[in-house]
Parts: sequence; structure tokens; C-alpha cells
Amino acid sequence: MRLLTTAWKALGGRSQPHRVAPGTRAGRKARLALAASALALALAGPAAASLAPDPGGDESAQLSGPPPGKLFGFAGVRQVGDISSALASRLVARTGGNATRTAMHWQALEPTRDHYRRAAFARYDHLYAALRSRGIKPVFVLQFAPAWARDHGPPQQCGSSDACHYPPAPGMLGEWREFVRDVARRYPRAALEVWNEPNYLGQWQSGVDPARYARLLAVADAAAASVHPRMPVLMGGLASVAKTGWWGPADFLRSAYAATPSLAGRTDAINFHVYPTSALGAGSEFARLFAAIRSARAAAGDTGTPLLVSELGLSTTGPHAVDGAQQSDVILRATRRILTMSDTLGVFVYTLVDREELAPADPERGFGVIRATAGRTGINVFPKPAYCALRRAAGAPAASCPGTGG
Repeated sequence: MRLLTTAWKALGGRSQPHRVAPGTRAGRKARLALAASALALALAGPAAASLAPDPGGDESAQLSGPPPGKLFGFAGVRQVGDISSALASRLVARTGGNATRTAMHWQALEPTRDHYRRAAFARYDHLYAALRSRGIKPVFVLQFAPAWARDHGPPQQCGSSDACHYPPAPGMLGEWREFVRDVARRYPRAALEVWNEPNYLGQWQSGVDPARYARLLAVADAAAASVHPRMPVLMGGLASVAKTGWWGPADFLRSAYAATPSLAGRTDAINFHVYPTSALGAGSEFARLFAAIRSARAAAGDTGTPLLVSELGLSTTGPHAVDGAQQSDVILRATRRILTMSDTLGVFVYTLVDREELAPADPERGFGVIRATAGRTGINVFPKPAYCALRRAAGAPAASCPGTGG
């Protein structure tokens, strides 16, 4: 895979620059022409989702970090806020993490056309440098058009605030292309993810539109390749939890594959989010989600593109909170399963650090595997059981977990 060059080759990915014509990816086009495998065909029918066969992988596997060719790390690692970039990178590395996922909001970086906010970019510079110093691949999630680049008519009260989650207007795709190129130039060793949860109205407020999303992805894919031909480009992680204005991930995928330009050939992974209960085997919601995604992928003849779980989490706060032990158990078992599936690229745990600035009853507060609080001499770090379990899985002695370096 291009995210980790040696591993990409092991997975059958490209070893030569992939562009043969604007907007194409050499190698992947050939894979898309291949017939689906027998397993994929077995999953392609409507019965796949209802029967929900065992999704694969070994939840008891003993792993010392991610297997060769796989990514493991944390989603929602922030460039500013709870802990420093240096501390975040150290905490990720101690779990064997080799990648992280961080939101990058276009509207915050270019609130005025052709004028970037240097201070905002500087925060990403610091995070990028800290992660790369430990060999960690940053995945930057590009999203949210600034007010000047949106369709005419979005609510005026949005202004340039972070609550406005609109795509760029069709006439502004040239500006989107320029933004993607600029990010690619600035962070040459990063991967780029195009949007977050584009199948959910809250993240695509002009109305969920798979064809419009597929075009946005195609433009970003070509833009990144024009700067760094091997730069990984990922589709936006699809929401798997039903909510207002939500399209199921399999339905969204089918429509995006059928669009012109198609999703096919534009992404290095089929990217989606998983928030499981304790059940992970046959018949579980976890299994049904994997079956539905695989079915949509197989129907498009795209079985050569791996799956990537870019958010995996359980919260210890809110109305459906679990305790620390259950959070640890499910995250560790699910991570082992996903990393040992034959058709996956990897998994990102959501998230590294609890959002202490949020209300105690807010479910978004408790997804972290670490608590970080301000003390007299700096930041105090308190690992939750899940962090300790991930450290032990990476080979750390059991007694070393309290010493997180906070």
C-alpha cells in the first residue's frame, strides 16, 4: 500500500507511479476489471446482510503491533487542545501505532479566498513534524468549504463557523483542487482523506448526494496525484449509526460507484466507521455491517480495494456509556479481528484523549482511552484500561502502563 510502501507492495498495490492519464490510477483500473472472487460473490446477494456470516479475523490473536501491511492508530488526534503534539505522538507510538487521523477544516484555514491563516496551518505543521519524527503516518481529513466557496443560499448564520458543514459549490471545484494541492505540497508524507461521514446530513448539509461526493473525491484524487503521484487518497469514512439525514453506508457506496465519475479507482480503501456492542461474531451488528460493505464493494467489481475502519470506539460517558473494562475488552477484540481480516487495510481507535472540555453527560466526552487534565506543572495523563490493554498488546510490560510519559 502507498501508506506504507513496503506493505502496499505486499498487498498487491502499485510499485510504479500510478498515473497513466489525468484522473486515473494505474493498477487499480486493472483490478477493477477482474471478476469478483468466490467469497465476494457469496457476499454479493441481498441475503448477505441478513445472514451476517462471521466477518472474519481472530479476536484472540496475539499481536505485537499492527501486522505487516496494516495500519493501526487513533482517529480524532487534534492539532490543538488537550495535549501537545509531542505528547500525542509519544502516546500513539507506545501502543505500536503507525498512523493517526486528524480533521483539517478548509473553512478555518482559508476563511478569505486566496488568503490562508498561517497560524492555523502552523498547528498542523507541529503535529505533522511530531508524528513523522516517530515514523507515524498522518491522515488529514479535508472537509467543510468556507463561506465564499459554498452554494448560494446556506443559512447566513453559519458564517465561517465550524458548525457549517457544506461541500464546495460545483463552480468552486477549481478552488477545492487548489486547496488539496497546497495541502499535498505542505505535507508530502501524509495521506489525505476526503471528507468525514459524507453519508450523513450533519456532515454534508446541502443534502446527502453520493454522485456529488464522488466528483469531489475524483477532483481531490487527481489534485493530490498531480503533486505526489503516490500520495494515498482515501474516501471519507462512512457513518454506520443511523441518525437524521443518514444514508446507510452500503446504499451510499452503491450510488457512488454508479456515479460519473465513479468512486471506483479513486480511493485506496473503502473507509467506514464502527461503533460495536460486545458481540462481534456471526449475526452481530458488527458482522452485518461488514457483510453489507463487502456486498456493495463486490457488486462494483472492486474487491481489490481493502476495507479501512477509520473510527472504532465506545464511550465511557453519556446515556449508553460502558465502563472502562468493557471499553477495553471490545476495542481490543475488535482491533484484533480487523487487523487479522484478509481484506482490511487497518483500524483507527476513536479516540486517544477524552474531551474534558465537554459536559460530563456528553457521549462525545468519553471516547478517549486516556484522560488528560491540567496540573500545576503541566498535563497529567491518566490511562484508561483500553490504553493499557493496547500497550500490552504492543509488547509493553503490564506494569509499565501508568508511566505514560505525561
